This record gives sequence, C-alpha cells and structure tokens, in this order.
Amino acid sequence: MIILAIDFGEKRFGLASADSKTEVALLLGEISFSSLTEAKKELSKIIKEKGASTLVFGLPLSFKFEETPICGKIRRFALEAEKEFGVKIAFVNEVLTTEMAKKLNQSTKNKDSTSAMIILQDYLTRLKEHGR
Repeated sequence: MIILAIDFGEKRFGLASADSKTEVALLLGEISFSSLTEAKKELSKIIKEKGASTLVFGLPLSFKFEETPICGKIRRFALEAEKEFGVKIAFVNEVLTTEMAKKLNQSTKNKDSTSAMIILQDYLTRLKEHGR
C-alpha cells in the first residue's frame, strides 16, 4: 500500500511517500499552485502515478492541541480528496514539523517536503505501534 503525506499550504504542498511494507518515508517534492482546484489536479496526477491509496494530512494544532483556523481548510480539502480520488484519509498532528524540517535541512529549501516526510514517518510509527 502506497501512502502519500501532505504538508498543506495555501500556495504549496510538501509531499512525501512510503510503501507500508518498507515503513520508510521518502521525500517526494513540492507542488506549487494558484488555487486549490489546481492543487487537486496536481495531486490527482501524483496519486495515480504513485498508486497511492492513503493520504495523510498534517494538522497544525496549537500547543494546547486545539485546532487552528487552517485546520478547517485542510479537513475540507481532505474530505473532497477522499471523495474525488477514492483514497483513505488520515490526519497527524504536525506541531513543530516545520522547525524540525529546518533543523534537518539547515536551510529553507525543501522544508515543506521534509515536513511531509516527518508527518508520514510519525503516521507509519503509529501504525506499527498499533499492529496495523
């Protein structure tokens, strides 16, 4: 099963992928767009190309684990993607992933895809812990 993680932004998505058998998240790159409609078209191509069956979205919760204003946009986009692409959807708390990505990269280049990789690795770890 191929899993695709998305670090959601309003102008760019960071992407990472993994095969559930290998349980290793890999950088996939970033897509830039001018509208969420355009983002869906680009994402659709990647889902088909990779054969992804699950999308994992990072949710930027507050430090009190409450949803922030962008969480609603992410959830709406994810539900639309689920219906349009026939994929499963999962959410992972992404608090501090951007900061972790910056430290891993030592630059801002690829920080969105690195954030997606961190989100996906967290998801894979949770799956393994729960025996799935």
